[in-house]
Amino acid sequence: MLEHLPRVGSDYGGLDGQRIAVVGYSHWHKPGEVDDERATLDTVRRVISDEGAGNAPQEDWSRIAFFRQIRNYFGFTLHSAFWPLVAFFNFLPNSVGTGAERFRHGTGGQIDLGRERFLRLLRELAPQKTFVFTRRYWAIVRGASLMELPDGVPQYSRIFKAVELEGSRVFLLRHPQGARKAPMVETVGCLLRS
Repeated sequence: MLEHLPRVGSDYGGLDGQRIAVVGYSHWHKPGEVDDERATLDTVRRVISDEGAGNAPQEDWSRIAFFRQIRNYFGFTLHSAFWPLVAFFNFLPNSVGTGAERFRHGTGGQIDLGRERFLRLLRELAPQKTFVFTRRYWAIVRGASLMELPDGVPQYSRIFKAVELEGSRVFLLRHPQGARKAPMVETVGCLLRS
């Protein structure tokens, strides 16, 4: 089965001296496009390179809300300043389908491989903290023991989960779609400092 390569920033480990992994749930592609192992690498490259390019909104990758909002949660205003500091990958190892299918959970095979791959990437990349932005955390941490969130995490965040996996503190946060910015900024800041 095809597997997207993770995107490891050129200054990975440079975010407050910590190795930070950022994880989404899945990629999707346009009809007629072919999924390949470089999907994550190419996506983040486009997000960074389109910054300030003045493209039409439908062509400007830097405007993709998912990437922009996560960048903002970490206190950055430029993609080119944030994404080189972190590793990024999605839980599903390959595309969930086309735009019309982007909200699907993935096949059983994708989810099973995603679990194995998630743990393998945590071992290989050795992030100290992993920020997972999806409400589909059930697929990621099935069977893992939850740990207490650090003191100071806003009450808003108490609905979220934290686990220890492969030596990384994994924080399961909501997807940026529908999340209020101020509580997410406060939550991510608190978790970075913990």
